[in-house]
Amino acid sequence: MLSAQDKEKIQTVLHEVGDLLKEGRPLNKNFSNEDLRVIYSLAYTLYQGNDFVQARSIFQQLASLKPFEQKYWLGLASCWQVEKRYHEALKGWAMAALLNERDPTPHFHATECYLALDDQKEGSKAFAACQKRITEKHQELKRKLENLRGSFTQEAQRGA
Repeated sequence: MLSAQDKEKIQTVLHEVGDLLKEGRPLNKNFSNEDLRVIYSLAYTLYQGNDFVQARSIFQQLASLKPFEQKYWLGLASCWQVEKRYHEALKGWAMAALLNERDPTPHFHATECYLALDDQKEGSKAFAACQKRITEKHQELKRKLENLRGSFTQEAQRGA
C-alpha cells in the first residue's frame, strides 16, 4: 500500500510529465530513479490502453534520457511495431538486443517485423538468433516462435 507521501510524489511527477507532454517539451529534467519508474509506468499504462502515440512519445524520451535501460527500448520498439513502423521498430529491437545479449525477446519481435516487411533472409537470421537464446523460462515465447516457423514455411511455399 502506498503512503500518502508516495501518492503525493506520484501525482506531482505525473502532473509535471503531463504538462511537458501538453506543451510538446522534452523530459529534460534530472528525474530521480523513482520519478523515472513512475514515468515508465505511465508509458506502459498508455501502451496497454492502446494510446501508442503518447506511450511512444514517453518511451522515446525515456530512452534518450537513459539510453542503456533496455525496458525503455522494448517499450519504444513495441509502439513502433504496433504502429506498423517496422524499420523504426527494428532499430529499437536492435538496441534492446545489444543491451541484453541473452534476451530472446527483441529477436522474436525483429522476426515479426521482417516477416511484415517480407524480408525472409533477415527474418530467418532473427528467428535463429531468438531460437539460440530461448531457455526453459521462455516457454510462451518458444510456443510463439514455433508459430512463426509456420509463417516462414508458408512464405517459402508461396515463393516456390
